[in-house]
Amino acid sequence: MHFNFSRPNTIKSFLDIKKDAIKGAKAAGLEKALVQNLQLEFKRYRNATKHTTSDVIMPCPTNLDDPNEYKLSTHRACINVWLSWDDHKLNDLVAAAVSENCRMCQAIVDMVEYATNGEAPGQSIVSSCLFLNNATCRPEMIGISIYPKGSTSIDLQFHIAMENANLQSDIVLKTPVVASTGDEVCLNFCSRALQACLTQHETCRPDDKNLWLPTRLIDLHPNLTAKGEVRVIQTNDLPDIERHSGVQYLTLSHTWGPVGPTKLTRSKLKCMEEGIKIVDLSRRFQDAIYVAQRLEIRFLWIDSLCIIQDSLDDRAKECSDMDKVYRHGVCNISACLGEDSTVSLFTTRQPPSGTPIIFMQNYSNCVARLSVIPDYVSLTRKYSQLYTRGWVLQERLLSPRILHFAHFLSWECHSCLTTEMYDESVTRNKLLLPWLPVSERGWISGTRAAGVHYAYRWWKMLQIYTRSNLTYQNDKLIALSGIAREFSKLIDEPYYAGVWGGDYAVFSLLWHSLPQRPVVAIPQSEYRAPSWSWASTEGTCYELTVPTVAELA
Repeated sequence: MHFNFSRPNTIKSFLDIKKDAIKGAKAAGLEKALVQNLQLEFKRYRNATKHTTSDVIMPCPTNLDDPNEYKLSTHRACINVWLSWDDHKLNDLVAAAVSENCRMCQAIVDMVEYATNGEAPGQSIVSSCLFLNNATCRPEMIGISIYPKGSTSIDLQFHIAMENANLQSDIVLKTPVVASTGDEVCLNFCSRALQACLTQHETCRPDDKNLWLPTRLIDLHPNLTAKGEVRVIQTNDLPDIERHSGVQYLTLSHTWGPVGPTKLTRSKLKCMEEGIKIVDLSRRFQDAIYVAQRLEIRFLWIDSLCIIQDSLDDRAKECSDMDKVYRHGVCNISACLGEDSTVSLFTTRQPPSGTPIIFMQNYSNCVARLSVIPDYVSLTRKYSQLYTRGWVLQERLLSPRILHFAHFLSWECHSCLTTEMYDESVTRNKLLLPWLPVSERGWISGTRAAGVHYAYRWWKMLQIYTRSNLTYQNDKLIALSGIAREFSKLIDEPYYAGVWGGDYAVFSLLWHSLPQRPVVAIPQSEYRAPSWSWASTEGTCYELTVPTVAELA
């Protein structure tokens, strides 16, 4: 892998891209100063290419010495790194990772195995695309797509920070060093992230103390855990002094799977209130208790242990408050991997697979340092077992803070998104790393702001939601109701069966659906929404973009 851009037509391509950026800025009526700076950048690069004497090494297309170079971007353009998709198979990368000790190849293979649980066929076609800043031709991201025969593509991302190698880097990248996410090093990462958020993040602090509590919680009082026990409590039985001071509790998001987790039932309620042996709980629940202890949070909420599973009345009551449960919890523990609760919350991995890869690239006029960062955050959001479940989206978006227990740990709150590989100073450096994933906490919270495209936010959430799975399709509107309630506070419009009214009616009614599996007609007895609602259909739903009158003219 290299970034020399030495193909015969590359210089001309870059000059054309920079010309197009100038034309686009003028057509969009952007500031005169920006247009002038784009023109200067074009002249700088054109002059640099005139002095090129080698067919192998060309000038760097980006001015790495200019601190204002980042500000020139007007939109994004991309070029293909590999000219022919059919020339590359997944097996080729596996072989190159070993024979050529190619770290980039190994990183791609590791990410594919993570996304597919090791099931991607070796003959899958591989393609890649290098995303460039259209004004400066700075490489910003590599997109890798794997095409298993007869299946949808697997999409990976690597983010690129390109800097002058002779200057100190503006970002601090870290190398994961332990094999298990249950190691003390990883748990210390969790503890530091939570404490930093609670004590330093102004935007993450609630306006007032949280006095709302779920009906039940799991009590992890030290006197109990010292005996190897926990117990289910009724929160109404907590002393007033505790309730009025604000009780902190964690929530757990997990997949039930075919085996099913430990459950609270009517017959077990009394004995579970007296005490539960920790060793008798599902493995994942034991791990969640351990994490809560390390975070020094006394109470934990787990759906199967805090809702009476064989009581329709209790389930109906608690499900109606589900959005509050996650919204008022201090932090959510997301068990991203494993199909059921018998699988540990923690996972064993190869630490190098998440390590940023550093390339030193010689150009005719400078040496560049390129830090290539594997994007495990986006990969987890799209492919982890947990996040393919429809009900989990509201848990994911309503929780004020999330610890994602995946292949590599990540922390998310209203202020930042950090991982084992980089801290919040990196995620906030949008000039150097514009495509790096950001926190999803702000999608449905806060106060209404001018200039925010809320319709786009809604459709972005619906794409994720309709791509996910529901055990019972009649839950399609119910499982999104908590998100809809919160979103209504932002747009202040009526909501009818998945569709917004008022100023958002047109945006809501213009949609189309792409089936992910064979479409089966829905019997009338299973009616769940009017035909004009996206909730009446199957498959991933997208907003339908209609051209304006000016565009049709």
